[in-house]
Amino acid sequence: MDNPQETGEWQVQQWDDLEAHVRIRGILGGDVILEYEVRTLIQHRGDWAFETLSETGGGIDYTTDAEKAIKLIYGNIKWDGCGHHYFGESGYIHSCGGEFQMVRMGEIYKRLYAWVNKLHPEWML
Repeated sequence: MDNPQETGEWQVQQWDDLEAHVRIRGILGGDVILEYEVRTLIQHRGDWAFETLSETGGGIDYTTDAEKAIKLIYGNIKWDGCGHHYFGESGYIHSCGGEFQMVRMGEIYKRLYAWVNKLHPEWML
């Protein structure tokens, strides 16, 4: 290998207030990278569960196994603050500028939804 990489163990946190299961690990090699995965948590039958694709019919089912769960967001953040962020099957954003870029995106969506709610309050978003 020209550029061997050392992969760390996953560190896991559950953020109940955001209904999110998050894990992160370091990868050392050509670049110093933190890899992350975020899965949605759902209250199901009195406990936290993950969404997964149903094996019959393509709908949504529930599991307690994070490995079988749908990844909401995943990607990596490099030492210089740039990141590769993947959303579902085909969404992608490359961000540079550290935390500001992605926090800014959250604020943009917050304002977009507020505007839509103002224009169409009957939609109850």
